[in-house]
Amino acid sequence: MDGDLRSREPPGAPIEAEIRGRIEAVTLSTPDLELISATYRDALEQVRLARGTVDTELAASWGTPGTVGRAYELLAAPVGVDRCILRWVESEPPPRDQNPRTTWGWAALELTVGSADALYDRLSGDGRFRVIAPPAALPGLPQIYPMQAEGPAGEVLYLNEVRGDLPDHDLPRAGCAVDRVFIAVLGVPDLDTATGFYTGPPAHPYGGLGFSLADEYEIPYRVINDAFQLPETTRHRLRTTCVGRRIHVEIDQYPPQAGPRSTLPGQLPPAMAMVSFAVPDLEPHLPRALGPVIQRDEPPYRGRRALAVRGRAGELVELIESSGSSSPEQNRVRCPDPSEMVRRIDLSYH
Repeated sequence: MDGDLRSREPPGAPIEAEIRGRIEAVTLSTPDLELISATYRDALEQVRLARGTVDTELAASWGTPGTVGRAYELLAAPVGVDRCILRWVESEPPPRDQNPRTTWGWAALELTVGSADALYDRLSGDGRFRVIAPPAALPGLPQIYPMQAEGPAGEVLYLNEVRGDLPDHDLPRAGCAVDRVFIAVLGVPDLDTATGFYTGPPAHPYGGLGFSLADEYEIPYRVINDAFQLPETTRHRLRTTCVGRRIHVEIDQYPPQAGPRSTLPGQLPPAMAMVSFAVPDLEPHLPRALGPVIQRDEPPYRGRRALAVRGRAGELVELIESSGSSSPEQNRVRCPDPSEMVRRIDLSYH
């Protein structure tokens, strides 16, 4: 890949890079909120932070007026560095003939976990999950020990146990059984176009988040091949974007048989619906906002301003202004030994 495309932030990038691009929340939709609540609190040891209903202001900000009055629940790890919110919103059942895993849009959550083997033992015996790939050592990459599973609403979870250091990228070690989301995976029809939304400047005609391009691969990708029932050796292109040394987004080129995700008018997309990123300033993104700017007290906002836009693959993206009235420390819940919570990793796996 050409060097001018592989832009990287210098090693001495400012502290702001530790906040910019951070995933503050992932919003998912489900027709059975009670099942999700019980499943995530039981099997994944998440804690309930709040329950409520989507009000007119929040629905307008997302551009989803049909979600007004829908129940939601906020879940998160019991401890962790920079706690990430899982916001589950009640929805209508998705079309029976649609598999979210074969459509463009947000495809998977990558979470850091304490023990992949322990989670495999738990989830493989739990009928609410389907294990896509059991834990397996990766040739040439002993520092990561991953597994993948599909949850009750069709959401895909990459559960990654980190065991050591690599030179290129930093990643938080888990402080509990299932810790925060640290990477969001996006499936797209055109890799170049979709990547430009995340790496381009905000002044770009289609917007941009100003992230840096981290890496590009072409690999046999088990999760994609499983979803599309392709031979195990089928190769797929993907890219990762980062801010400083932290990767936040993986963008996967989907095969030609993929298509748009069917979404009821005014509603959130099925399964993994939206990802919320921290940005230093909302002003450059105002022309592309789907609705009004909001400023709310509940997590993940905590007094900060936010708006929603759409990426080039049609994905919903919420931007939360990190320079708002609350300190980033308000979102931090420290693990017992924070100096050991970061390890470096190269994402040449799956």
